[in-house]
Amino acid sequence: MATIATATDKPDKKQQQTPPKSEQKPQRARQDDGKFKIFCGTANEALTDEICEFLGLARGKAMVTRFSDGEAYIQVLENVRGADVFVVQPTCYRVDEHLMELLLLVDALKRASARRITTVIPYYGYSRQDRKDKPRVPVSSKLVADLLTTAGAHRALVVDLHAPQIQGFFNIPVDHLFASPVQGRTCLIIDDIIDTAGTLVKTADALVSAGASKVFACASHPVLSGEAVERISRSKLEEVVVTNTIPLREKAKSEPKIKVLSIAGLLGRAIQSIHEETSVSTLFA
Repeated sequence: MATIATATDKPDKKQQQTPPKSEQKPQRARQDDGKFKIFCGTANEALTDEICEFLGLARGKAMVTRFSDGEAYIQVLENVRGADVFVVQPTCYRVDEHLMELLLLVDALKRASARRITTVIPYYGYSRQDRKDKPRVPVSSKLVADLLTTAGAHRALVVDLHAPQIQGFFNIPVDHLFASPVQGRTCLIIDDIIDTAGTLVKTADALVSAGASKVFACASHPVLSGEAVERISRSKLEEVVVTNTIPLREKAKSEPKIKVLSIAGLLGRAIQSIHEETSVSTLFA
């Protein structure tokens, strides 16, 4: 029995070669406009405007106001979904107010589905409180780093931290910029250990290449393994000051660039304090 195909059931050859209109619809062009945005709080709006002018961007629109009791209120006034967002806010006077604005801006941008949030902090408040230098004190710069991460920051850009190791307080990437040159200056490199001296010598070379007039180094523990003494001898370091926590080997003793200071008095006072059950922390007061 033959089967008869109608025009509807069996399209002609011309119809088979022409795809449906829905398949001919062009792909949507990639849109990058509006995916790079810079916002700021009230700490340094003038600097933010200069940055935006340099980059050819308009400053992102956000409302930063306060209730009568001083409580901050933030609202982002434009779409940031999928955007790479930078928030410029030094935590300067009034430090706590500006820090809170920064945290609230980051949280608002996170909840608005920004793709990445970078906190640009030209001055990082609390950076001087980077260690437990007295009994029963907080490490405030670490706490601020944790707050920024918890708020939703993906990255931080800072300028001239009080101590470079503060970068290690962050669980997010940190870019550290330096505002002042080393050219024509005397530089001091501080470290806890000098082992092979490779990093130390490279740092000294970099400082001299950048224009430093003299470079000195000091460290607590002169491990000085491998070719450390030879590296120091051939280096551009003027002097390396260490303590006698580790006795120097003869080769190091004969190197004129290496100077040793004794910590016998410090250890003696600590031993006495422990014996007498008095506070050791008073030694650092």
